[in-house]
Amino acid sequence: MLISGQETALLLAAARGQPIQEADLITDRKVVGQLSTLYTSIRWFTANLTALRRVETKASDSTGTSLTADLQRRWNLDSAAFSDGSPSLPLTSETASDFDALVTSFTDLSSLILRTLHLELRHQILHDISRALNTTYLLGQPYNDPDPSILSLNKTILSMDEMLSYRLPSPQHSLCVTGLSYLIANALIAFASAVPAMDTHGNTRMQLNILVLQQNLKEIESGHVSLEQSARFWELWSEGPQAVVGAVRDGLDKDEARGLVRLIFSAPVEEGVAGGGARGQREMEEVMAALDSA
Repeated sequence: MLISGQETALLLAAARGQPIQEADLITDRKVVGQLSTLYTSIRWFTANLTALRRVETKASDSTGTSLTADLQRRWNLDSAAFSDGSPSLPLTSETASDFDALVTSFTDLSSLILRTLHLELRHQILHDISRALNTTYLLGQPYNDPDPSILSLNKTILSMDEMLSYRLPSPQHSLCVTGLSYLIANALIAFASAVPAMDTHGNTRMQLNILVLQQNLKEIESGHVSLEQSARFWELWSEGPQAVVGAVRDGLDKDEARGLVRLIFSAPVEEGVAGGGARGQREMEEVMAALDSA
């Protein structure tokens, strides 16, 4: 979880500094499948290539003048030179260095592909959550469906997971999907400041967003999956500014708390905890001051 936490912090900081655009993403799912297949193929090729490696210690130099008859013998699958019955590629110490460099290049390429798939899934998540929260939740009426961007994110996660699980070995698939709930829980909090305004109906819809995401993640990520951290954060909206101040004393980030307080005071007067106009502004400033000293 430590590594996942560090990665999440870096990803969120980067996404806030430079929002992820759709042009930055792999929108064609076929490309994800092709990358997954390429990764598996390179791993298979590298493993079989490495198995051929055999350094011939009797070879004296790179000119071939004193190579043993075994090294000079034509290499093929039927050669009797293979004492254990398996093929091998006789190498000098010099050619072995080039051979090893080739294997390393293929290994590095496979690692790059896997890292790309790992990050692509996370960039898709950050893009869709940012889009879902960069809209008003001052709805004025109840909604029975989550935000369309959340539905799109669920579809993206499920389709990518299905493709990765089918084309990648189990350990590599697990590497790609483990920790997604931790990233989502933190992103739903970190991007809260992007929400322009919120009312009771909007807060209810946000809670629905979280519930739908959590149910979806249970189909993908093994072990305990919970978005309780983000659910609790948005519950503070309905509990009022003093609950936010108390949460800061319990460890809630002050910048995130300020964004939530601003949303509390963005609610219509009949829903809000304070009156509108100058009085509401004055009360919000008093709460902000309490946050600073908490």
